[in-house]
Amino acid sequence: MAVTCCRKCKSHGQSLVDFNLDGNGKTSEKPSDQAFRENISHRTQFHFPIPGYTEQEKYGAELGYWPLVQTPGVAYIINTDKQYTTYDEISDALLNGEVTGALIDTYVLGSRKDLFEIPSLRLIKIYDYSTAYGVALGGDARKLRRCFRKYVQGHKKKIFQAIEEHVEFVKESPVPLAVERSTGLFDSESAMYKTIISLSSVLLLVFLTAGVMWELARRLKIRRTVATERDRLKLLVHNTRSDMSRTVEDFTVRIKALVEDLKAKHAKERLTLLNRLKSIPRTGRKYSTTLGNRSSTRNNLFTRINAS
Repeated sequence: MAVTCCRKCKSHGQSLVDFNLDGNGKTSEKPSDQAFRENISHRTQFHFPIPGYTEQEKYGAELGYWPLVQTPGVAYIINTDKQYTTYDEISDALLNGEVTGALIDTYVLGSRKDLFEIPSLRLIKIYDYSTAYGVALGGDARKLRRCFRKYVQGHKKKIFQAIEEHVEFVKESPVPLAVERSTGLFDSESAMYKTIISLSSVLLLVFLTAGVMWELARRLKIRRTVATERDRLKLLVHNTRSDMSRTVEDFTVRIKALVEDLKAKHAKERLTLLNRLKSIPRTGRKYSTTLGNRSSTRNNLFTRINAS
């Protein structure tokens, strides 16, 4: 548009719009809205995007203004405690719960879906508020405002096609929030359904792991109990054997002592009997024997009785 209006002249030659550097020789893309506004001056001829109105002609006291693109929304957030300078900060504030809502320009929502098209955020309502994104004209560029008007009137179709190619428009959902959330629970393609399935899978895995660990601990405890019972039985058998061995040894000792006592008593009784037999007087006997015509008399031999 600027090149079409300026064309080629003998004084300046071919017109060219530098989108990389500003009038101060620094990068034209600014990190925040505040930095963008602080660099608006006559050194840079074109400043875009500048929020304004469709009938606005000036920006500030010195700069000109041309409403290039009409927008149905306005981008600001109501928070007196903190000022947000980037859309990333607004998205983080919504996700962290610092704020419960934000008024965002529809062009921003369409071009920055990575920040605002999140399952936990929802577009509640679109407000019909006629504003525009325009160009603040500084320096000699202020003279181009009328030419810009003619260019826009003659190239509306081309401008809208360029907007449609680079910006995705958003629409307010006709379904109530409660119905949308409940319906999303059973829609396999919805983000909420996928989130619930993922969380359920993780919880199921956690419960299965806990169950396996509990079962292993229970079986280990049973094994330890069985091992303890076996050790107790082994100890009982060992103690029983020891007690029985001591009992048998004591019995053997008593039997041996009794046998020795009986032997001593028996020997004493035999000795007593032998002494009694020795004290009895002993006499001889005479026997007569007839052999043919012979008659002989033999004296009986004394016999000695030995007590056994």
